[in-house]
Amino acid sequence: MDDVQDDLQRRRAKESVQKAKEEARIGNLAESLHHLRVAYRISPTEKIKNNIYALEEAVKMNEEVVEGDEFVNILDSGFLLYHELHDKLYPYQREGIVWLYTRHCEQRRGCILADDMGLGKTIQVVSFLSGMYDADKVQSVLIVMPTTLISNWKSEFQMWKCVASSSAQSFRLMLSCLYSIVYSHQFVEVKDWLCVFCEESVSYC
Repeated sequence: MDDVQDDLQRRRAKESVQKAKEEARIGNLAESLHHLRVAYRISPTEKIKNNIYALEEAVKMNEEVVEGDEFVNILDSGFLLYHELHDKLYPYQREGIVWLYTRHCEQRRGCILADDMGLGKTIQVVSFLSGMYDADKVQSVLIVMPTTLISNWKSEFQMWKCVASSSAQSFRLMLSCLYSIVYSHQFVEVKDWLCVFCEESVSYC
């Protein structure tokens, strides 16, 4: 009987965490915080506790956009992101975007964005590219992934309205699988792209 009760509690906590993620995804941080607190009362784990703390900090952050301003300087890094996109990100996602930007400014040869599955690596890449595009710092991007994920990436770009605030016309974005890059002659060489991203499961395409 206790096992059944414990399983029920875990499922209720998981449902509350999922609701918290959904609310945070659309920018409702206060509502997201409410659901996380509900989950913590049901299942007081350290992970949920840390997420609550991070979200509380996000709510308190003074990154308010002055009315009429279109862009937010994320964490005072110099990286400007369209405010409607910025406001929908978790604090750790903003940190990830700034980290990518720092690596770019330092002209690093490459880096690995290694968040766990489901923590929003795709939206961090989309947001990074949006800010870079709006600042005219990137004109050509190649993203390599398994064929089965191409439609997912397309929908992510459409859903998050990447580069919606910019009017530049010179941007090239290509989503492709490894097979096409290696065996098809219709694509230019990888060195011709300013930014190249590879999905973690790209070897399966």
